[in-house]
Formats: sequence, structure tokens, C-alpha cells
Amino acid sequence: MLKSFLAHHIDRAKRGELSCIKNCHVYGLWSVMLHDEPGNRIRLFYADTRHHLYKNARALDRMSLGYHAHHSDIRLIGVHGFVKNVETPLELDPNGELRRYRYSSKILTGESCLKELGGRYKDTLTIERILGVNDIFMPADRCHTIIVPRNEDASWIVIEGKQDPSYVSECYTDNTTWNSDNLYINCDSKVAFNVLNAAFIGNEKDAYR
Repeated sequence: MLKSFLAHHIDRAKRGELSCIKNCHVYGLWSVMLHDEPGNRIRLFYADTRHHLYKNARALDRMSLGYHAHHSDIRLIGVHGFVKNVETPLELDPNGELRRYRYSSKILTGESCLKELGGRYKDTLTIERILGVNDIFMPADRCHTIIVPRNEDASWIVIEGKQDPSYVSECYTDNTTWNSDNLYINCDSKVAFNVLNAAFIGNEKDAYR
């Protein structure tokens, strides 16, 4: 079923009906809107081999995608490669490595920025689940981030469900120097076609570099 679903959208991209976003939230991460309907919005994400999602393991690097909640319940479906979903509650800790920020998205507001809100936090009782073993459901208020191994590509689908009217756009990160330079670049259907093919079969194409 997933195979035919993706094949249908590859055909749509070939007909010029889809576009995509390069470096969506994170360098090397692509986003393609497959279905735009409130309560049932479907996006495909593809991390190419240059991505920075490996930094969210926080082994030697600062996070590239801070812990964040969503404006709706979501379901994550693995498509290709190794994708780890990391969920955690955050709690105040004067010695915590994470800071709390208000996040403005360029997709929604025209510009991206982080505004520190104060306090230090730590992640506790971390739950790590691999996409592809089972679909993952998360309520809107659950904080998470995504990890993909360095120099590997991977793809997954996010389905947005019931909206959370109390949602506030915030994130928790140890990266105090984050900026949106070279992020959120709109690309045409030709690029979307190549991204979907790469996401589907795990074979990067130079056309979207």
C-alpha cells in the first residue's frame, strides 16, 4: 500500500503538481507536502547523506533539531533507512544543558528565529523508537526529535491529525548559535520528483544537490 501511495505522488511530481522545501528545519532535510488538509495533512521527509540530524544524538555536537512538540497529534511512518524517534519529558534543572526557546517558522511567518525564554532543562526518561518496525503515534504535546546516522540517507512520512488548540511553538536545545541561514529553500516539481524517488528507493540523485 505504501509503495503504491508513493508511486502515485511521484507521478504527481512528474506532472508538475508538487513542490518541496530544501533544508527544512535542518541542513540536508527535504520536505514534500503530499496532502494538504487540516486534520489529515501528509508530508514526506527525506534526509540526504549530508544531513545534520545525527547531531541530535548529542555525542559530540550541539542539536540541529531541538526537542519540540506539534500543533497536532502525529503519526510517523518509516519509508527507507534508519530513523530513530526520540521522545522525552523535559524538566527544569539548574544544571541542565537544554534551554527553552520560542520558535518562529519561516514557513508560517516568513522568517525563522529563536527567542530564549529562560530556564535550564534536562531530558529525562528518554524513549527511543525506530521507525519502520511499527508506525509511531505521538500526541501533540509530546516533545521529540529525530536522529539519522551520519552519512546515511533515510525517509519517513508524517501524518498530522487532531489539532491542539493550546499549542505554543517552543523548542528545547543546547544549540545557542542556531540560525536559519540557507534553510527553507523552495524548490520546484522537478526537484520534488527527484527527492521522492530518492526517498522511495534510497538512491540519491545529483539533480537536487
